[in-house]
Amino acid sequence: MKNKLNLFINGKYWEEEYIKNFLFQNFQINKFDDYEKFKQAQEENKIFIYTNGQKKINISLLNELKNSSSDLIFTLSDDLYTNKKYYNNFRIIFRNYFFPKLASNNVYTLPLGFGNVYVNSEKKFDFTNKEYMWSFIGRGDDYRKSVIDKFIHIEPYILELNDKFLDIESRDINLQKEKISKSFFLLCPGSYNPESFRIMEALELGTLPILISQFNSEYF
Repeated sequence: MKNKLNLFINGKYWEEEYIKNFLFQNFQINKFDDYEKFKQAQEENKIFIYTNGQKKINISLLNELKNSSSDLIFTLSDDLYTNKKYYNNFRIIFRNYFFPKLASNNVYTLPLGFGNVYVNSEKKFDFTNKEYMWSFIGRGDDYRKSVIDKFIHIEPYILELNDKFLDIESRDINLQKEKISKSFFLLCPGSYNPESFRIMEALELGTLPILISQFNSEYF
């Protein structure tokens, strides 16, 4: 019988399926969207997941959590580090996006993960199907373009730039997955931090991620 796990979900976030289907795959998940019902659930195995989407944090909700039995928080979608001043309210903090100034005994970095479409359940890789030396599909800001410029002379490659973050309308996820799997390397430049979803997506598909060092720190 699986152990039960009570999750309170504050807001919507794309990491949810990774957390539920992979990190907690051996648990029976009870998901709560209503905090009052979450408080009334069994006292053990309660985890609060907060995602602010870079919006202002809900202070009243966090103040209420100080007196709750939930002493573990997942803070997601916070690559600008706006939640750090509230971390003293919790005994254990899991957050994605590594930041060296937040390093302490109670702050742990959670990998960003990947969506279900990238799952390689059999963990088998076909290295004979590689057609491209490297690929990059995503938003092309100035920093990322400067990284791409260092590889542009290495052919053949796949390069598809767009102007939006998570530009779902202009891409076919399954086609993107196929393109990545046919590349030897995937460029994984970060933005505000060294992490990106591409790192774990590449590893899951048998493609080597190329990472760019930031913060002068060994973060992997």
